Amino acid sequence: MIAFVVGSSAFALDQLAKAIAFRFYLPVLNTKSRYLTRQGLNGSLAVWSVLALVIVVLFGRPPLAGESLALAGLGAALGGAAGNVFDELRRGGVVDFISIGRWPTFNLADAAIVAGVLLTLGALV
Repeated sequence: MIAFVVGSSAFALDQLAKAIAFRFYLPVLNTKSRYLTRQGLNGSLAVWSVLALVIVVLFGRPPLAGESLALAGLGAALGGAAGNVFDELRRGGVVDFISIGRWPTFNLADAAIVAGVLLTLGALV
């Protein structure tokens, strides 16, 4: 339940932020993953998706002590991934609109993925 709530929240916030970016800013439509799919690398994307689903199923039971943070991190990562996949299907690329110095332009979904993975790994170690 924790992963679902956090993941749904990450997805909703990401989509809201992207809608605002389209309305008031000039976002970047990142089509790099489309390029990978056209190059036949979508098999590896499918493997990672199945792996994520297996992890969700394994953690789908009520959390044990210390697993709540791992589930929250997993939910954030999956919610962010869902936001980017939704962009791919809807717009043909991922909407990026946050630019900080030398970092590549990114979005809230990317931030949720990174933060979620770090939180999950930190909670499990």
